[in-house]
Amino acid sequence: MAVVLGWTSHAAATESSAAVASQDAITGTNARVRGLSPRLVAIITEATAQSKTFRGLVDRIGNTDGIVYVAEGQCGHGVGACLVLTMTIAGSNRMLRILVDPRMSGHDLMGFVGHELQSRG
Repeated sequence: MAVVLGWTSHAAATESSAAVASQDAITGTNARVRGLSPRLVAIITEATAQSKTFRGLVDRIGNTDGIVYVAEGQCGHGVGACLVLTMTIAGSNRMLRILVDPRMSGHDLMGFVGHELQSRG
């Protein structure tokens, strides 16, 4: 029983460390995935804390020369989110922008952002 409890505590501590590292990747000055409104920062932060898959996407992008800005806006195709098909170069960084429908709820928004990040890293 003690071994199982010890393993569970270690797993939780490891998960916590990963979440803290990803939190820095989102809110730190060198963040590679950036929400452009307080709501989007909160959504990205929550998704990173709750989803190992989302956290992995943020971490993978964090190891590139890309910066992804997530902004509220309309894609125009009846979709909830889209990658704007332009890339900007700023110094040594590639910058991409994802637009999300501002009418979406939090959990839907997390899913759409995760989907758009999936092929961007």
